[in-house]
Amino acid sequence: MNEIYINVILPPYLKQWLINATGGTEPIRFQKGSPYNSFLREYLRHKRECEKFTPWSQECVRIVVPHFPGKDPEYYNYLSPSAAKALEEMVRDFFDGELARVVRAFRNIGKCRYHLLIAWLEDHGIEVDDRNTCAVLKRWQLIQSRITANDRQKKFRDNKYHGGRKA
Repeated sequence: MNEIYINVILPPYLKQWLINATGGTEPIRFQKGSPYNSFLREYLRHKRECEKFTPWSQECVRIVVPHFPGKDPEYYNYLSPSAAKALEEMVRDFFDGELARVVRAFRNIGKCRYHLLIAWLEDHGIEVDDRNTCAVLKRWQLIQSRITANDRQKKFRDNKYHGGRKA
């Protein structure tokens, strides 16, 4: 049986990260039982005549359509534009989780260190160029500001409930 693929448009850094996170080869095969696989099981459907497949381009990541009981890949091989966008958001959430782990580990540095970011990019299979570096740096800063805001809220709650003194 020939493999059937779907193409999903992702920003370059997310595409490279996803390929690296799922084994380093394209087309991508999601592991059985993974959240991505569960998503595909739920949202793959038959293409209507008025709908168009996403043609392959450099921005696309090619994903192998897995075989699910009761869903033949020959027939169920289409993601709607909204489902493709939801898959992109899901990939971005997992990417942010991985990046947040590093931001938390190095948050005492006080600000993002360029070489630390470059090392993280290289370690996760992301090409180091201006476009990818700037995009990931923005995600880094967003995550860092959220973590800082959460820490401030926690500190305020602790002080408020204990009358400003440590318990």
